[in-house]
Amino acid sequence: MEFLIGTGKSTIKCFKTDIGMMGYGMSSNTVHSSATDLFSRSIWIQDKTGNVFIYVCVEICFITPAIRREVLIKMHNELSVDFIDANVMISAQHTHSAPGGYSEYALYNFSIPGFQQEVFDSIVSGIFESVNLASLELKESNIDFVEGEVDKKLAWNRSLKAYNQNPENKFVSKENAHKAIDARMRMLRIIQDGEVCAQVNWFGVHATCIGKDNHHISSDNKGYAAAGFEKKGRKLGIFAQGLSGDVSPYYHGPGDLNKRKSNKGQLEHDFARINGEMQADEADKLFEMPPAEIIKGCIDGEIVNHDFAKIHVDKQFANGFENAKTGQACLGVAFFNGTRIDGRGLSNVLNTTAKLLSSVLKYYHYLSFPFKRKERQLIWKEKYRVQGKKKILMDAHEHRILGTTNIKRLIIPGFADPTVAEIKREHVNGAYHENNWMPHVLPLQIITIGKLAFVGCPGEYTITAGRRLERTILNVLKDAGIEHVIMCPFSNGYMGYVTTFEEYQLQGYEAGHTVFGQWTLGAFQTKFTELAKEMIKAKGDRKIDTTDSPVVFSEDELSKRTY
Repeated sequence: MEFLIGTGKSTIKCFKTDIGMMGYGMSSNTVHSSATDLFSRSIWIQDKTGNVFIYVCVEICFITPAIRREVLIKMHNELSVDFIDANVMISAQHTHSAPGGYSEYALYNFSIPGFQQEVFDSIVSGIFESVNLASLELKESNIDFVEGEVDKKLAWNRSLKAYNQNPENKFVSKENAHKAIDARMRMLRIIQDGEVCAQVNWFGVHATCIGKDNHHISSDNKGYAAAGFEKKGRKLGIFAQGLSGDVSPYYHGPGDLNKRKSNKGQLEHDFARINGEMQADEADKLFEMPPAEIIKGCIDGEIVNHDFAKIHVDKQFANGFENAKTGQACLGVAFFNGTRIDGRGLSNVLNTTAKLLSSVLKYYHYLSFPFKRKERQLIWKEKYRVQGKKKILMDAHEHRILGTTNIKRLIIPGFADPTVAEIKREHVNGAYHENNWMPHVLPLQIITIGKLAFVGCPGEYTITAGRRLERTILNVLKDAGIEHVIMCPFSNGYMGYVTTFEEYQLQGYEAGHTVFGQWTLGAFQTKFTELAKEMIKAKGDRKIDTTDSPVVFSEDELSKRTY
């Protein structure tokens, strides 16, 4: 046997009535009851040299650096076995129907409202307990890797126009949006006593079967898939996210809006179960396949943090531009407008007004350049150059909404929207003056076992952006014998979307939420290439940049938005 492997599953007991759920950003999307439990599932893999790979998948919207930090502290303090932080990957399956308030960053608190310590602590405890259980059940095991394509229609590309902008993609018509996805389901199987007993698979589709009017906690399609899979007597089944940034579980095509409108209330929960069952059926096919080549080799991993607000993009990833770089996080009007089927945000009137105001502000800034200090001129010029065609509604670094930092005088009155009221209240309280509204220091991680490389990346990647990044990393790691790069989004942190440069120019929903500008994907390619090149060196010869580290929030700042 090549490894000692244990599995663990624990409930996340974060039920708290009337707080907001995380995902849709709607203040009315609050917790009243539970439709399903939420779980953390973990796999502990230990090689013959004692190196450990710990993979965790949690039924919440996303992971934050603070959650990762506190889980690691708890593991070091309470586990009786050694592990390396770089070899711990904590991911989320991205349900939009779990409680929020666990992020320390203000943007993700506005609609909750505030920071919820009770929810944060429950998530940390649930993750730790699943890891602890896995560490106590180690058994001689093997692993193998199988892959197949999902046959059933259970996912559609929701941003087809942007998808078709990419030169490497064959044109897909709106009648065939189900073909513009990453249909691969990739599975790591655990073999004990000669039989496959557990698995983790990666397949990309948003966990948004249940919409923004919901009040019942649910693990959505991914949770139903895992539960259905395990009911058949399997030890553990993890249904992790793959490349899902522009992928919806809802039909997209002629007549799609009417179909979506007819699916409300309990029907959404039923649909989540049905979609999950279809994913479980697809996983069954791979799970029951004959044994594949046993994975052999030692576990190796590295994790590095980079400030994505100031990355110079390597020429080969810059789409022919000179001096391509990232900038401070800005959110576009398109993001606040939401998506047509999965969840609208701004009304048509507000959307048009916001676009107009953002354009007026941009040209006002350009016209006022000669009258501003040179330093300020350079900052504004660079911001608009990096953000390109984005119509900026919010600057998360400067705490600006539609150009103003005087939030209490924002033209939208607090009584018109509870989220706006919360933003104004936190502004008056001084609740976010220490740090950015959203993270800019992000963790990048690569863990290898034999011919497999698991890439822990924060945020969500469109199909084409993810495929490009996967190829970029494989081009480097193949020299070290890596044959498969498994992208693991929603891992260790979160900052929004990553689109391709071509998709970004259309400024759809995902592009409006690609916060570091039009060369964001190029920045990820640049920094993952650097990390991959270090990974092919001997451990002692690597130079891992430790300059940047995630922000640690003060108790004072958090207390000002804890209710």
